[in-house]
Amino acid sequence: MDHTLRVIIWGLAIVVLLAFLVWSCQPSRFEPKKPEEKYSDSQASIPKLVSVVNIPIEISVAEIQHQINTQVQSLIYEDNSLEDNDNDNLLMKVWKRENIQVEVTNDEFLITVPLKVWAKKGVNVLGMTRFQETTFSLNARFITRIGVKSDWRLVTSTDADGYDWIEKPYIKIAFIEVPITGIVSRVLDQEQQKIATQLDDQLAQQLDLKPFLQKVWQLMQQPVHLSQQYDAWLQVTPLEIWMTPLKAQGQAVQARIGIKGHTETIIGHKPAAKALSPMPDLRISEQAADDFQLGLTGEISHSSATQIAASELVGKTFEFQNGSRKVTITSIDLYGNNSNLVIKTGISGSLNGTVYLVGKPFFNPKTQSIELRNMDFSLDTKDRLLKVANWMAHGTLVKKMQENLQLPLGPQLELARQNLKAQLVNKQLIKGISLNGTLDEFTPGDVFITPQSIIAVVTAKGKLDIKINGL
Repeated sequence: MDHTLRVIIWGLAIVVLLAFLVWSCQPSRFEPKKPEEKYSDSQASIPKLVSVVNIPIEISVAEIQHQINTQVQSLIYEDNSLEDNDNDNLLMKVWKRENIQVEVTNDEFLITVPLKVWAKKGVNVLGMTRFQETTFSLNARFITRIGVKSDWRLVTSTDADGYDWIEKPYIKIAFIEVPITGIVSRVLDQEQQKIATQLDDQLAQQLDLKPFLQKVWQLMQQPVHLSQQYDAWLQVTPLEIWMTPLKAQGQAVQARIGIKGHTETIIGHKPAAKALSPMPDLRISEQAADDFQLGLTGEISHSSATQIAASELVGKTFEFQNGSRKVTITSIDLYGNNSNLVIKTGISGSLNGTVYLVGKPFFNPKTQSIELRNMDFSLDTKDRLLKVANWMAHGTLVKKMQENLQLPLGPQLELARQNLKAQLVNKQLIKGISLNGTLDEFTPGDVFITPQSIIAVVTAKGKLDIKINGL
């Protein structure tokens, strides 16, 4: 019994010893300290960009002319007193004979008012006053200059520029035609400035820009939904406003208004409403910039990124020291360490276990992919490799991993561009006000790592106009 027990004990001891010897002869697993998984970004923080939104102003001269003719009544002037104007013994009525004509040149309006005049003049003949009537025609000329004050009030200054006689006035006395041009001219000179005042009032009404721009200024501060798919919103915070001088161009009066502000692209939720800022004073500028910028995003989830990286790298074998040592990648996992991407890499072969590589993600516009720069082993991984596998610590694996790790975003960004372009073509904000924009240049921006995904920001540059119907 004792002999049998001793045999069993010795047998078990030999088995344990052999197992220990087998285990000790196998290479130990390489398991450095895992870099901490942490994220400084809960979501993509797309930077604010300085942009200019343009509002082209084009007012048809024909429309101005139509409105003036609508407002200026047929009877313009009436003198029913014989005693006024130093007892001139003259009665007079002045009508608009035909439609008022408006032309523009540079920053001036040239206005022609066709007039028909009826006059009744008292003439002393042999101690008796006799009255004679006459009718005649002339074209009164005016020049109007336009300016805009800092409070957006339109200032017009209309001056009389003389008149052209179509028919000169005269009366008949005893079969003799007596000209009364001098007397009528003095009255017309006085009354022409009154007509100029009427024209000033009408032009100021027709060219009043402030109500339209006040509406646009407030509307611009409302978020604009750019994409249903990505739930992307454009938020504009206007800062200042300027305007080029009003100038004639063809048969229209034109100017450009520029609103400078910050543009933000916000993903995932509609921005909270903000208190509307008041429209600032106007600044006149000879040139209006037209550079508009906003941020586009391309996003890839951690699981998709891991799957893409694994398809490129798992199963690949790398040789070291002229082929005397080999390592095969068995698994890949990706996660964030603040602004760096960590690649947890399982390996087998001359070294078994796990290594951690760390790199800074960036968007490469040539490959339209997220890639890594400055990739290297994590500090603890490198320290341990230098002690137990120095042959692996120098470059080859890191270089190959960096070359092969690409996370493509091209199709996604192209779809985002096309969606955005479509949203900027005749996008009606409210009735009568619409957006029109083009995006021509795309510049890579930052890459953010969130707990759910890796997000690349691309800055889109172009032009954005706001069209106001009626202007």
